[in-house]
Amino acid sequence: MVRPLHVALAAGILALAGGGVVAAIPRGPAVSGVVVDAVSGRVAAGVEVVYGGASGTVLNRFRSPDFAFRQVADDGRTLSATAPGYRPVSIEVHPGATGVRLALQPVEIPDLGGVLVFPRADGGRLDLTAQLLDGRGAVLPEFPAVPLTARLVAEGAGAIPLDLRADWSGPEIRLPLSVSLEALSKAFPPGSPAGYLVVEVKAGDKVVTSRPFAAPQGAALPAE
Repeated sequence: MVRPLHVALAAGILALAGGGVVAAIPRGPAVSGVVVDAVSGRVAAGVEVVYGGASGTVLNRFRSPDFAFRQVADDGRTLSATAPGYRPVSIEVHPGATGVRLALQPVEIPDLGGVLVFPRADGGRLDLTAQLLDGRGAVLPEFPAVPLTARLVAEGAGAIPLDLRADWSGPEIRLPLSVSLEALSKAFPPGSPAGYLVVEVKAGDKVVTSRPFAAPQGAALPAE
């Protein structure tokens, strides 16, 4: 006689249990999802995700935004996230929830210490690539997406705004800066006491300045 499949499986499990072996039934994650910067959509670097309140399970994420908890917490409902430079967030979830999105609002860039720029003149514009630095002078590969503005300052002659459109989409954060040579010549006309250039970047409420540099060939400031 052929028994239905579900009867056969049940009998097999009971037989194993009777022999001292308990059959394990695979389970998916208790809670899973992503934790990201609410503005850029990138990973909130250094984030700590806690499931189950103060005594719950902790995960640290630095490169990947994905997280998964494999066991239901004692609390079973509270999911929270904190990260340097972000406003903490806490939500309630049900065990078995998937596709959870924790979005942290950026507040500041911790340990922001400076900016490194690489200037070049191209097609009637002065283009610069900027990299933000920490307090030790190392490049910040990831940072909270606070509002960013920049300006080009000519020593002894004033300043001019720079176009800054942060690109958060690639493997690395890109901060391209640019200004037209025409706008540059109007801002610093012949006879102005313009010397070396520096770039000022305002990140949230903090301003950092690059080292002085000379205008690249093709974008020299006008002489009298």
